[in-house]
Amino acid sequence: MSEPRTLPPDKRELLKAILEELDTPDADLGHVLARHRAAQRPPFEQEMLRRAALPRRFDEALYRDLLADGLGPDAPPFTDFIHLPEIQRLPRDGGYCLRDDTRTMLRAAWRREQREAWRQWHRRIAAYLSQQRPDDTAGQLFHLVLAHAPEALTFFVERFDAADARFDLATCFSLLAVLDEVVGERVAHAFEPRLDGSSDLDARSAHLGSFGSPSTRSPSTLRWISFEPP
Repeated sequence: MSEPRTLPPDKRELLKAILEELDTPDADLGHVLARHRAAQRPPFEQEMLRRAALPRRFDEALYRDLLADGLGPDAPPFTDFIHLPEIQRLPRDGGYCLRDDTRTMLRAAWRREQREAWRQWHRRIAAYLSQQRPDDTAGQLFHLVLAHAPEALTFFVERFDAADARFDLATCFSLLAVLDEVVGERVAHAFEPRLDGSSDLDARSAHLGSFGSPSTRSPSTLRWISFEPP
């Protein structure tokens, strides 16, 4: 009869630490496992995972031109990085992002431990998108708000009004979805299309009208744009 297998000391300590963290009322298994899994990575993989948690999505160009900046040859090759279990492919556009549990955990750590660096990185990504991908207005707004940039509100109003004027509902929705995601307020519901046989213009007027025209919209209407996102 073979002797029972035992865990190596380092694995026993890891399991003990995980169990201790889980022994709390508000413990989240996914977040706890994600944090310990990331901590087992080599240092430069850990750093790249932290940086990759910042954008909503990334591709090889963003990874190479910005996220890996300053790491030199120590940065994991993009083709290796995207195969880490923490990374998932976005089927719609071919980009990548971190899995929800890892991304949530790493973003929370950024805000808690390195708030100023968190803001600076978001401002850098917003500037990169503005220069390299000016049509990605939702991406730019996302990073401007998280950078607590004073121009975020102006950026939103100008882009929203321009999209509204050209009947571009897709852009209106995408901008509102960013605020809904980042600020944590339920704002997009007023813009849900309910095309019940009325013309596109009637539907647009009915649903975008609840937001208020530029002439009647006041700053209080936009009070849910907070520069201290949750």
